[in-house]
Amino acid sequence: MGFASFFEKKMKGGYDRVKMGENIVKTEFDYEKHKDDPRILDRFASWYLRSARELKALPIKMFFDNVVFFNKGGVGDDEGSEFLGVSAITLYRQEQLQVQLVLAPANFLIPEHTHPNVDSYETFIGGPIHFEKDGKPIIPKENIFALEDGTCSVFLRSSKVPSSTPHGGPVGDSPASFLSIQHWKNGVKPTSVHEDWAEDGAETAAAKTEWEKEQIKTV
Repeated sequence: MGFASFFEKKMKGGYDRVKMGENIVKTEFDYEKHKDDPRILDRFASWYLRSARELKALPIKMFFDNVVFFNKGGVGDDEGSEFLGVSAITLYRQEQLQVQLVLAPANFLIPEHTHPNVDSYETFIGGPIHFEKDGKPIIPKENIFALEDGTCSVFLRSSKVPSSTPHGGPVGDSPASFLSIQHWKNGVKPTSVHEDWAEDGAETAAAKTEWEKEQIKTV
């Protein structure tokens, strides 16, 4: 079967769709349908990861300025920052929903923190990253390894992280990557999770400023 016959692209109902066999997968999330659903993040993450598994590719909805370095603005914004070498590419952004691919160097420690205005699903992609949530491993270290074909044993395994839940964790002896599938709340517009960062209850200036602006609007 040729490539063109296997992937049949259509425009229908305002959505670009891809046909795989008998299944048709939307390449854009139906935000209008779910925008008032309290489980919008669950539905978005389910759609995104299902699309990734079935299409064998990550859905993309990019904008021009889509690369960030965590030591530039927000957390770790100083010379010799502990976040030097950590970067992210924003793969998808739609209203208050966003997906970032985060890249971390070997032997890096993500300090325990929260994102006051972001609920997320943290999703394994590759490399020895050992996520912890509330101080406990999400997946035991011995279960994270390279398979015979070179892929990650826990590829696309996810864990939900509410905005109030402390999380972090170390990276092993080689670089690692993960997806952060996000729902931004409290009227804060999506930027990058490193700009909505709190350790020991101290929010980054960007997050605090946006939150204060929203409170002023509602008074």
